[in-house]
Amino acid sequence: MDGKMRGALWWITAVTAAASIWVIFRVLLGFGDGRYEGGELSLLTVAVPLGSAALLRRDSARRSAPPAFLDDASPYVRQVAAEGDAFEVALLPLVWGFAAGAAITVLTATPDMRLVAATVAVIVGLIAAFITADGRRDRAESERLRRYVTRVRGHGERSVGEVVGVDFTGEWNYGYPRLRVTARFAAPSGARTVTGDLRTEPAAAPILEGTVLVWHLGDGDRSEILLEPDPDSIRDPGAAARYAPPSGS
Repeated sequence: MDGKMRGALWWITAVTAAASIWVIFRVLLGFGDGRYEGGELSLLTVAVPLGSAALLRRDSARRSAPPAFLDDASPYVRQVAAEGDAFEVALLPLVWGFAAGAAITVLTATPDMRLVAATVAVIVGLIAAFITADGRRDRAESERLRRYVTRVRGHGERSVGEVVGVDFTGEWNYGYPRLRVTARFAAPSGARTVTGDLRTEPAAAPILEGTVLVWHLGDGDRSEILLEPDPDSIRDPGAAARYAPPSGS
């Protein structure tokens, strides 16, 4: 699906979502000219925006496959290299459409029902605005990480580094603990010690005297490095419990 088709599908989702909310209001609130006596029409109108949103999500998920050179990367690296959040892509036109439908209902509702429609429009509109703003921040951060991962891992070299320091930041990204790891490795010009963030499954967290994979451009002296867990490293048997994310993270 090309960009124009995705854009058209976005607008179809939003417009039909607005129409569905308008029809549902007429059914549930009981105003109008009496032609909306059952819920069949409202169910039909909901099916169209949900169906188009599902197509948007499917297309986004299909396009989010990481580059082939990341096939052996850690799950976190593959996730940040994905194009975007397919759920958010599908949700945005729905919530904006629902907010618009409730706003339109304010203009067509009976006076005693306008307050209900206006309240729904404001609440859903605020939710839509929050999701949009939050999504923009997430996409900007993901895009920065994606470019960095692609540059370092796609054009750099890989070395095995000895772990000489591990500091848990107390943060999680996508459920992976964020660890500040210091590693020593042999660069072409000699031994180097680098420090960087590493995110991985709790059970695969690095341990002192273990090893990590160090992707670096040149000698790694320009701070352009990427640390990943080494599948051949020794493991800390208590790491899974120590770095387990709290519920909801």
